[in-house]
Amino acid sequence: AHLGVGLARAHVARFSDGEISIKIVDNVRGADVYIIQSAPPPSGDVNSALMELLLLTSASSRASAKRITAVIPYLSYARQTQVYNSVKPRPIAAADIANMLGAVGVDRIILVDIHNPRIEGCFPPDIPVVNIDPQALAVRYFQRLNLQNVMVVSTDNHGGERAKSFYNRLRRIGVDAGYCTMITNRRER
Repeated sequence: AHLGVGLARAHVARFSDGEISIKIVDNVRGADVYIIQSAPPPSGDVNSALMELLLLTSASSRASAKRITAVIPYLSYARQTQVYNSVKPRPIAAADIANMLGAVGVDRIILVDIHNPRIEGCFPPDIPVVNIDPQALAVRYFQRLNLQNVMVVSTDNHGGERAKSFYNRLRRIGVDAGYCTMITNRRER
């Protein structure tokens, strides 16, 4: 509404077997299309949200959209960025998702606070990626609350970098905060 542009209509439904059905209702030929991925609830189905994004992008591309930008507030599989190990092979799922988005026609990607900044390097070189860092807004918010005994905690190593950055930003504006990260030697099963 603030941009003076209305939302295009799309119909997202499910077939009886759970398969996702997508139909772009409005004409997007020659248009600059922004697809804002719906983020699943905390215990929600990340696979369905990802599939909706892929199918909406594919449908827009097939409908001759001029340019497609995917706005992704929650990138599914972003934690799976570990390098291939021949003893315990695993996919680098973040790179696979990046390739899928490129294959269905995404031209640009806007991410919000990605789990690991290295993910930007997983995308094909012809697809620009912007990561919006929400920390500046959060720092101002917490400053206004005048909280005491603030503790910034990271639950894993990758989040540790973001948590440390957030801690440093809080300290720079005068919020007396502590910092810790959880480390575990638990083996994967």
